[in-house]
Amino acid sequence: MRKLLFSLIFLLTLLGFSSVNLFAQLSLQISPSTFDEKLKQSLSFSTEGPNYIGYIHIPKDRAIDQSTFIDVKLSLEHYKKMKVCSIFLDLDTPGGEVFSAMQIVDLLQKIDTEDHIPVIAFIDNWAVSAGAMLAYSCRFIGATNTSIMGAAEPVLMKAGGEMESASEKVNSALRAEFANIARFYGRDPLLAEAMVDKDMILVLRGGKIIQLDDEEKAKSSDVFITRKGKLLTLDAVQLQDLGVADFYVEHQPIPSISKKEEAKDTWPADKELAFHDPSLAKIPNVVFVSYHDWRVGFFSFLSHPAIASFLVFGLIIGIYLEMSSPGFGLGGGLAITSLAFILLSSFAIKAVNWIEIIIFCTGLLLLILEFFVLPTFGIAGILGFLLTIVGLFLLMLPHVENMHFTNGHFFSEQVNFAMNEILKRLAWFCGAIVLSVIAISFLGRFLAKRKFFYKRLISSGEQEASLGYVAGRTKEDLPNIHARGMTVSTMRPSGKIEIEGKIYDAFSEGGFIDGNTPIFIYRIEGNKIVVRAFEE
Repeated sequence: MRKLLFSLIFLLTLLGFSSVNLFAQLSLQISPSTFDEKLKQSLSFSTEGPNYIGYIHIPKDRAIDQSTFIDVKLSLEHYKKMKVCSIFLDLDTPGGEVFSAMQIVDLLQKIDTEDHIPVIAFIDNWAVSAGAMLAYSCRFIGATNTSIMGAAEPVLMKAGGEMESASEKVNSALRAEFANIARFYGRDPLLAEAMVDKDMILVLRGGKIIQLDDEEKAKSSDVFITRKGKLLTLDAVQLQDLGVADFYVEHQPIPSISKKEEAKDTWPADKELAFHDPSLAKIPNVVFVSYHDWRVGFFSFLSHPAIASFLVFGLIIGIYLEMSSPGFGLGGGLAITSLAFILLSSFAIKAVNWIEIIIFCTGLLLLILEFFVLPTFGIAGILGFLLTIVGLFLLMLPHVENMHFTNGHFFSEQVNFAMNEILKRLAWFCGAIVLSVIAISFLGRFLAKRKFFYKRLISSGEQEASLGYVAGRTKEDLPNIHARGMTVSTMRPSGKIEIEGKIYDAFSEGGFIDGNTPIFIYRIEGNKIVVRAFEE
């Protein structure tokens, strides 16, 4: 009996030492004193207060997309003007669009490194997929007992609505992005990569995180963090033990924000669970402020690829209608309105450069010069058309500057996510151009026969020789120099004229000439007739 008792004691002692050893390997988290020191070094605050902290919430009921980016961007600009001492990012999100998340990452890192306003991410439940990327982009990460973070493998939606894993190129690019973002604030990049790549094997060996290429190479003392075939998703304890989270707060009853405080967009720090952490609680007189602006929804609506394409369509149709009618009318108004919304959307998120405006305006000026001043459509018209299309392309695709080639190849191991977004928007842009051409063809072919306003915009009927139409392709068919006649249609600068009962295609020397206006032949270039308005 005594021998059995001693054996039991020995076994329990051995198990106790094993547990201590295991705990020692897992305890990689930053101690409260270390977090306190880092907080003092990074966060500047007044000892008297008030110390304002800007509040941004990424909710679970809305995926991260372009509207989230615009919301975060406008909020950060507002908080910079307020000179807040920190930004508090409240995360409870299943993720969303990768490129929009990458744009937000850039904003959060810049406001920290350039404006010296540190960002505190608090995972109140979920920071999954793109949400994990946002958490990694913050200087400090907080967790609670319900927090999870990870599972960031990129997936694509198939035609039938089913989800499938993205290609290795996309996966490789996102894995590299996650590693860089994690490394930015000194966190272990292997953990971040394992959230994207389900084939990674990570173990804890001697207090260090090691990657293995085969599970059989693991030692008996190794503790598996993630095995092959499983994406890494860290729970609350793991977030702290593996050094991803900087502080941890247990769920507890806290005062709720009153309706009056919601209306004023301000509330005290004790109504936020994260600020019950001892280190954060030391900051005196903290006041949370939030930002809401109607422009967020409006600009988000304008920046959607479908709406942006519709605006391009309206701009092209408006220009066509305006050039088909004398004076300023409905077409000009449509074109200016569409262009104004395109520029407003781009400038709102500061995603446009002056070079894009210059290219577009230069193209428009060349087109105006070609149609209203020069007698023929030549180099100026072609160059103007190309510059206008390029300008529209750049205005609608405000992230072209982020696209780059890797190792000299367009498609490489490191796929640039800006390029993916640009290709998606390019498809919408090309669709708008094709739809515009179809609409212009429809207007020219069908609406000319209708008896309403647009009938006067387009000449109708067949140009039959029996009605007096002359092709003007031979010298004998051409009228004499200085011969007088009348315009049959509006000339802008091309149109039709009538001389001695015959109708010719001609160009005006001085630009716009209205219909039924006396003209005379100014010169003939080959088989092109150039006319001027005749004045007594």
